[in-house]
Amino acid sequence: MAATDPAVEHLAGAASGSTVPATTAAPVFTPAGPRPGRYRRGTLRALLQHQPGLVGLAGLLAMAAVAMVGPHLVPYDPNAVHLEAKLAGPSAAHPLGTDYLGRDLLSRAVDGAHRSLGTAVVIVAAVLAVSVCLGALAGFAGGIVDAVIMRLVDVKLGLPSLVLSLALVGALGPRLSTLILALTVAQSPWYIRLVRAMVLRERARPYVLVARVHGASRLAVVWRHVLPAVAGQLAVLATLDLGSAMLAVAGLSFIGLGAQPPDAEWGAMLNDGRLTFAMQPLLMLVPGTCIFVTVLCANLLGDALRDILDPTWRGHH
Repeated sequence: MAATDPAVEHLAGAASGSTVPATTAAPVFTPAGPRPGRYRRGTLRALLQHQPGLVGLAGLLAMAAVAMVGPHLVPYDPNAVHLEAKLAGPSAAHPLGTDYLGRDLLSRAVDGAHRSLGTAVVIVAAVLAVSVCLGALAGFAGGIVDAVIMRLVDVKLGLPSLVLSLALVGALGPRLSTLILALTVAQSPWYIRLVRAMVLRERARPYVLVARVHGASRLAVVWRHVLPAVAGQLAVLATLDLGSAMLAVAGLSFIGLGAQPPDAEWGAMLNDGRLTFAMQPLLMLVPGTCIFVTVLCANLLGDALRDILDPTWRGHH
């Protein structure tokens, strides 16, 4: 394979010009990158020893369980209207009371979990997928490909993310699928630049250069060596941005650009309860608390992963 990187050419030339005795067999060197299995096990053990991170992980797992299982266990249909029981206080029949249409608040809060948390998770996953593909392509291909991708990223970074999100949602229509697309487009450029910088740093590592010299394709090098090396940093960024994505989803749903009535979503529930807050404060306190707890747990977990991946912290623990 013809090496295109200068460092690879240098290593290839050095290897071809070296004098090795004919009677001595040259050792076969197999490039070894990070070992994902052992690395993940060590990170998990360190996370279990990190108390704030453990709290954040437990909280997110609990919210995820509520989002997946809760809608099947709620006592009432979250969209069923009972005007005779509107704005009722907490009781045995309705533990958190009802809203202005007599809908059970507990059922709606549980039903809205999979829309709020699920939408935020999908946005973060989509941003990671787009950013890893484009960032790795720009960082490893270089040349005109890198220039075109980064100029497009620069154009996007010149536009305010909120304005772009509002424009896309306004043009395509207010619904959760449009909201996911808008926030993915708005947040991806930052990740693309970060992934590109990480790939540029990793591609100069000795094990990557030797893998190229030994004939590994660019795709194989990126998949087997570069991406495992940057996966930990991307996990920290994604976990920290999970809270930001949830706040963005709740904020746009609050102004009517996300989930549409009668579907329950925490941001939309905040908007529904603001006019009757004086009569039934739980209409805003319940979804607001759900958002607060989820974002707090995501930040605690992200901070814990950042500490664990810091060599100084790992050396002391």
